[in-house]
Amino acid sequence: MSWWDTQARIRPWLTGLTVLLLAPSLQFASLWFYKEIEKVQAIDRSLTSLKLIRAFQPMMQGMALTGRPRRLPDHLTRSLAEIETPAQSAGFPEKLQAFQREPGLLLAHRQARDLAAAICRHAEISSSTS
Repeated sequence: MSWWDTQARIRPWLTGLTVLLLAPSLQFASLWFYKEIEKVQAIDRSLTSLKLIRAFQPMMQGMALTGRPRRLPDHLTRSLAEIETPAQSAGFPEKLQAFQREPGLLLAHRQARDLAAAICRHAEISSSTS
């Protein structure tokens, strides 16, 4: 038996052994990478949600000073509709409209607080912070 024949017989076994040892490592690495990407996306959702909640400040100030909220920024309604997923419809635009239509300051404040809490729950802000 020559050297080349022995090498030809051993090569498939070495390839199989390499794949057998390497496959779990690659699977672990892909799962780890996917989890890290999910963390980044959760932080991005949280930052977007915090920006939306911060956009309520001028409207609440306008409500406190004049008794009526300021005009809704166009980007706010669009952004609220964009962060909703079809599987998790939270009715953000409807809650925003309810806030804007509310005549009393206390009830409007409660509507804004409920909307901010719904956004926080939807974006899972508490779970995205380390």
